[in-house]
Amino acid sequence: MRAKAIFPKVNVFRLWMSLDGYIDNSAGYPVQFNAVLALGAKHDLRFIVTLFNAWQSMPDWGGGQAVGTTDYFLRAPLNRSEINASIIPREAFLQALVLPHARDPAVLVWDVMNEPTPADAHFVDTTAIWLRETARVAAHIGVSSACAGRGCLQTYNNHTNVLIIHPYCRGYDETGAFVGCYPGGAGEDAKLAFSQALDESVRFANQRKLPLIATETCWGSLNDTARALGCSFELGELAKRNIGFTPHGLRYSKVADLHDYRGGPVGPPGYMAFLGRELALRPHHEFYNSF
Repeated sequence: MRAKAIFPKVNVFRLWMSLDGYIDNSAGYPVQFNAVLALGAKHDLRFIVTLFNAWQSMPDWGGGQAVGTTDYFLRAPLNRSEINASIIPREAFLQALVLPHARDPAVLVWDVMNEPTPADAHFVDTTAIWLRETARVAAHIGVSSACAGRGCLQTYNNHTNVLIIHPYCRGYDETGAFVGCYPGGAGEDAKLAFSQALDESVRFANQRKLPLIATETCWGSLNDTARALGCSFELGELAKRNIGFTPHGLRYSKVADLHDYRGGPVGPPGYMAFLGRELALRPHHEFYNSF
């Protein structure tokens, strides 16, 4: 496992599930999922499993569309003996992935949805209730909110027992150019807003008496030095507040935001990977081991 060899202190990976992938290969997908979770004990890792996704990428590779329709759940409680051809894909997906691992210590958090919108709130609540009351999962239940502040944390955490944020520091000048969030950079206002949002999240977590983690952080850049400096600032602010984190993301991929122009279009988030195209560490990114 290349990333673990380069970053030996990493102890949590976030796994993004794909409902579309399950629909395309309903027999093989759970087998692959089981195999990945089995790596946890071998490599001293636990996993945050993100079940659904509402974020839309550039280019668009799916996401919210797969859960943007009605009939999310059957009315009756679900269990493995009920699986049959009449169950809608979302139901079969949850049963196949969650139920066999409901008590699996490899799973640290069942993350209901990545970056939901207000329109997804009912779906998020219903899924969290299913995880708690029907699947009776042992792991934490959370929702990866696309923010770092009270507002969206209040919206999506009616039935969770861990709070999850996506804090990114994005500094831009008056022309819209990215200026970077790092000491000596021009993004002073962005750095202040980033730190204040973290403080707000911590206050909310303390009021709710719930743990707080970040399942994404570290804004990207095609410039290796700017990315390393900006990410160091973000992780430093998280570390000051004892907020655990998994950045987005460790290795090069053709998935949006994890490649340079050789891998496809590059959007506003830039290039977020720590390991480059040949899975070698990007210049200056050894700083991650400091955290």
